[in-house]
Amino acid sequence: MTQSSLTPPPLTIAIPTLHTEDAEDALLGLLQRNADCLFPCWFGITPGETNAQLAKPLLEKLSAISLRTAFHENLGSAHWRIYEDELLIDTIVSFTYNKLPSGNVEYIRATIDVKKQLEEGGFETVWENPLNERYLQSYSLSQVLLTYGQPKNILVFANKGWMYFNLILDYSDRGFVIWYSAPLESSGDKYLGCMSKAFTQLYLWAPKFSYTWAEGVTGTGDESEIDGLNRDFRLLEEVTSITSKEFYSTFANTDHVGCVETSKELWPEP
Repeated sequence: MTQSSLTPPPLTIAIPTLHTEDAEDALLGLLQRNADCLFPCWFGITPGETNAQLAKPLLEKLSAISLRTAFHENLGSAHWRIYEDELLIDTIVSFTYNKLPSGNVEYIRATIDVKKQLEEGGFETVWENPLNERYLQSYSLSQVLLTYGQPKNILVFANKGWMYFNLILDYSDRGFVIWYSAPLESSGDKYLGCMSKAFTQLYLWAPKFSYTWAEGVTGTGDESEIDGLNRDFRLLEEVTSITSKEFYSTFANTDHVGCVETSKELWPEP
C-alpha cells in the first residue's frame, strides 16, 4: 500500500457567504462569545485539533466585511472591519497549519482594536470608546482574569518610543498569551497604563510546541526577536509595587477601574 493511499483527501466544507449585515452580526457574536470555547480555541478553531479545511470556510463566510481573506501554502489570514457611527472594530487574524495528512491549524495570532478613520487618510486607535464596553468585554482584563485565573506571569513594558504601556498575561502553560497595549500616560514620577483603554493581541498555539511566553508571541523561533522581548518586558513584581497575586485579586474585580503604575526611572530612553 502506498503512502498516498494512506492520506485522506482534504475535506471540502461549504458554508454560505453571509451578507454584510449578517456577517457583522456573526463577527460580533464571535467576539462576544468566542464560539463558546476557551483559549487557545479562538472562534471555534483550536490549534492542534481543528483541520485547516474546516477553519477556511469559517473565515471565508465573513468575506462581505473582509478587506482580505487569503490562504496559501501553510498560511491563512483575514482582516475584518465593522463600522459603527464614526468608529470601527478592526480584527486581524493569521494562522499557520500543517500540510496533509493532518492539516491542523497550529498557531493563531489575532489583533482586536477600535479605530477611527482620519480625514488626512489612514486610521488611528481610539483609546476611550463605547465599543470596548459594548462588544469587546470578553477581552477586557477583568473578564480574562475571571475566566482563566491567575496567569503564570504578568509582564510590563513602558515603551516610550511608541508611547504604549504594554502588559502581558502569560498563560503559556495553557497554550496562549494575551498582550494589552494602552496609551502610556504620565503622573508625576510614574507611568500609568489603564487597561480599560487597551487594545488586545492574542497568541495561541498547539500543545506540542510547549512555548515560553516570548516564543509564543513570535511564533517563529526567531532568537533575536525572543531575546528582544525578554529584554524589554519585565516581571510585574520588579517594576510595580504589587505582586501578581495582588494584581489578580484587584484587577479581576469588574468594578475596579484603576491603572497599573510603574516608576519612570525604571525605563530608560529607547
